[in-house]
Amino acid sequence: MSTTVLKAQMRNTTGTNKAKKLRQAKLVPGILYGSKTDNLNIVFDQIELAKFLQTSAKGSTANILLDGEEIFAIVREVQRDPIKRTPLHIDFQALQSDEKIRITVPFVFIGRENLGETLILQEFAAGVEIQVLPKDLIDRVEIDISYSSYGDTMTIGELEIAKTEDIEILSEYSDPIYSIIEADVFDEPETDDEAAEGEEMPEVVGEESEEAEEKEEQPE
Repeated sequence: MSTTVLKAQMRNTTGTNKAKKLRQAKLVPGILYGSKTDNLNIVFDQIELAKFLQTSAKGSTANILLDGEEIFAIVREVQRDPIKRTPLHIDFQALQSDEKIRITVPFVFIGRENLGETLILQEFAAGVEIQVLPKDLIDRVEIDISYSSYGDTMTIGELEIAKTEDIEILSEYSDPIYSIIEADVFDEPETDDEAAEGEEMPEVVGEESEEAEEKEEQPE
């Protein structure tokens, strides 16, 4: 998990207009909350936060440096500009070492390129919901499909983390994750020119005999 330290400052103002002014000043508003933490309105440097989000997303963790104290927290929500994709607002949840957290961890498939042109991956689930202590947090579940064949499938209960005592899976064990199916092979239709090249010119029956008759009928 990430151990990035993000510097934050308290903000005393809230509201849409105030948030716009913060963004104009290259700052991103956010909130930090937790079971043992009051809801804190905070603000981050836009460049520093954007750099963090290049390799992190919802479910990633960081140490929030606030008033000289580091608070271990997890990203719960990120709002972005729909066009520029710059962060507009971010929510962090402070974590307690002795308190379990519920989170949906995304699946990351490895080896898609080895399926070739005849097989494709059909996905049924984007991730698995788990409950763990902060020390056992994971940010993804990698699934290797490099050597998969037609008809191969996997369910939640077949994941490696299902055998890990420190991770409690909340999703149904019988839920399917993926299936390997055949790709629809599309044959391009022949063009008119290609069709013409493959056809033989029809033989004109009686053409030579008609020409011969015309020559015989001509007077000498």
